[in-house]
Amino acid sequence: MEKPSKEYISKNVNKFREQENSFAELLEKLNYGKTTHSDPDVDYKEHWDIELINKGKRILIDVKAIKKIKHNDVS
Repeated sequence: MEKPSKEYISKNVNKFREQENSFAELLEKLNYGKTTHSDPDVDYKEHWDIELINKGKRILIDVKAIKKIKHNDVS
């Protein structure tokens, strides 16, 4: 599977961040722990978006976008 283009990523970065924020808010709302977001440099190099501290454990989460099923599906 080919990687998304830089143009696609920059066009959709706000949509991706909204999904990350929603997921982090849900984790906190369900009392899974405290969340923080990675900065873009850390996300690029270490491949994680959200850090969750749960019962003293550090859990790193990489939020993924839903992929198309077929190439010609509307995104």
